[in-house]
Amino acid sequence: MTVDITAPAPAETRPRFAGRGLAGLWRAVAAVTGGATPSQRADGGPSDGRRADGRQADGRRAARAGRVGPWWAGPARVAVAVTGGVVMDLGFPGLDWWPLTLAGVALVLAAVDGVRFRAGAGLGLLAGLAFYLVHVSWSGLYLGPVPWFALSASQAASFAVGCGLIAVASRLIGAVLPGRRAAFVLYPLLVAGLWVTREEVASRWPYHGFSWGRVGFSHSEGPLAPLLSWVGTSGLSFVLVAIAAAAFQIVRATVRSWRARTAEGQDPDVTPTAEPDVPGAPGSVPGAPGPGVLGTPDPDVTDAREPNILTVRDRAVATAESPDSPDRAVADAQDMLTARVDMLTAPDAETLTARDPHISTARAMSASTARPTGAPDSRAAGPVRRLPRVAGARALPLPALAGWSFAVFALALVPVAHIPATGEITVAAVQGNGPAGYFTKKTRGDLLAAQELATAPLLGQDVDVVVWPEDGADLDPLRYPEGRIRIQQLTEAMDAPLVFGTITKRDDRYYNTSLAWEPGASAPSDHYDKKRPVPFGEYVPDRAFYAAIVPDLIGMVARDYVPGTREGVLEVSGMRLGSAICFDITADDVIADLPVRGAQVILAQSNNGDFGTTDESVQQLAIARIRAIETGRDVVNVSTVGTSAIIAADGSTIDRLPTFQAGAMVRTVTLRDGLTPATRLRGILPLTLAAASLLTLAALAALRMRRASR
Repeated sequence: MTVDITAPAPAETRPRFAGRGLAGLWRAVAAVTGGATPSQRADGGPSDGRRADGRQADGRRAARAGRVGPWWAGPARVAVAVTGGVVMDLGFPGLDWWPLTLAGVALVLAAVDGVRFRAGAGLGLLAGLAFYLVHVSWSGLYLGPVPWFALSASQAASFAVGCGLIAVASRLIGAVLPGRRAAFVLYPLLVAGLWVTREEVASRWPYHGFSWGRVGFSHSEGPLAPLLSWVGTSGLSFVLVAIAAAAFQIVRATVRSWRARTAEGQDPDVTPTAEPDVPGAPGSVPGAPGPGVLGTPDPDVTDAREPNILTVRDRAVATAESPDSPDRAVADAQDMLTARVDMLTAPDAETLTARDPHISTARAMSASTARPTGAPDSRAAGPVRRLPRVAGARALPLPALAGWSFAVFALALVPVAHIPATGEITVAAVQGNGPAGYFTKKTRGDLLAAQELATAPLLGQDVDVVVWPEDGADLDPLRYPEGRIRIQQLTEAMDAPLVFGTITKRDDRYYNTSLAWEPGASAPSDHYDKKRPVPFGEYVPDRAFYAAIVPDLIGMVARDYVPGTREGVLEVSGMRLGSAICFDITADDVIADLPVRGAQVILAQSNNGDFGTTDESVQQLAIARIRAIETGRDVVNVSTVGTSAIIAADGSTIDRLPTFQAGAMVRTVTLRDGLTPATRLRGILPLTLAAASLLTLAALAALRMRRASR
């Protein structure tokens, strides 16, 4: 351990937070974020009318100018944040290298670590823009850059708030709970909880949210994907972000250890102490947290039985003799922190040796005489004498590395939750490759003709149900007799029910509908209306407001589809088929409701004609794969142009069609009736994680306020 014997700073240099209640809370928050209280902004002094002396003000300015912080700062943070956002996207389909998402998350965390909320939010905004501009670039393929940038910016805004909170969390942990245990355990868990909270808010608000880009969606084929059946997408996101955060801290601690080992002029047999791991060192503002989680005392360095001794950097002490030296102001600010130390006088040699048997009597006597008892200023005693650490900055974070490696290995061994099978059916899923794009030249009935042509080779095959995609029939059989006749003829020829998408109109309202049509019937036996129409794609919320801003774009969305209210389970020839139309697949509550309502298989119908050969369709397929594992149901994902695939409940691919080619998949799928733990926990786990993380953050802030007000 290291013991630094310094004199206590005068009591008047201690940070004061006059008053209690809201005023005291405001001052504590200002201390954490580095901001000023309202009265300080108004008159430049403390709110209670007492002016801070000139030396304290100079110390604050010098502290801001001379803070060491991380070994990289300033523009490098911007570069790391932007790089992290881009690298995050590389872990999603189509490249689909899932470890890169974890690397990107770690880079974003590194960029915002230890900064104030505003800086963290700014860096988060840049990282969010870098991620979403790449991740949803398909949104501007046909409509141009305005909707692409608007969607990216709206998601980056929530990303910014989340990163701001994570930055505050890193500062609070560094100030309140110093040490490696907090860095390697509390930090990853708290950061993961805040990250998931941001994802949950973005997935629900505004306009029912946009959940594309959740970290869990990048892991559909990763080794931890079976966890989806136990904890769902939110739980998997939590685990992945926690792993990335722990990896960041382990790498950072390793770099610090390497730097300490290679520091110039250090005795290889004595652990160096030139880089104090204390909040805000050197020259921090009184009560301000440090630059990051690992900018704090190490529990291996500071004995738990000892008071928290705050050290003063050699260079600050060495130049403290000159009253005009900027480093003297730094030392002044450091003395304010030293004033909080419980050890008001230096212990004698006997006390030191009794506390730590590793300290020799001679060294203890040297330390105990380093400063005269009662010296008014730590600088008056000359340079601080340090004792060698028992275990310090040079120690590699091997226990943390071993612990997290074991945890990841154990999680990778978790199997998919088993749901017993209750039967099997043969499904024919048809991809017609018709002119499905919004701007594609076509006439009414072309999509129906393409689907009929692709289905024709299946005539005579024994199937239990035929599934067409969203917009598979562009002649609504409820309004157009021609459409009804052609659907009747097809079902009779196949001798199997048909589930297909079409646009229906009822009571002057338009719905994106999936109809179930039995052989020989003149009307559908059941139907489901899409519950999550796409904002600004299938309807325009607050149309008058947005039409005043971009009238041409808003005018392109000629009709507004109404969200459906019926449950998404279709009763078809004794089978209970869950229906999710396109964007529905991204909504946790919509999908979780299907097995709860009795769905034995999930039909995911979509129209991806507007996105060309971009990554949109494979990103959507990855989400469908995640829903299969999450719900314990086989998923039939069928698209107008692709990507179409049949996915088993364990996430494996049963069959798949190439994009932009007509074809059909005829496969046997399994019926199941039970519920996975993830389905049973629907909505509970995300709320619990959000509440726990926010309460923990509030508790750290309250503890920080309490300590700062002493």
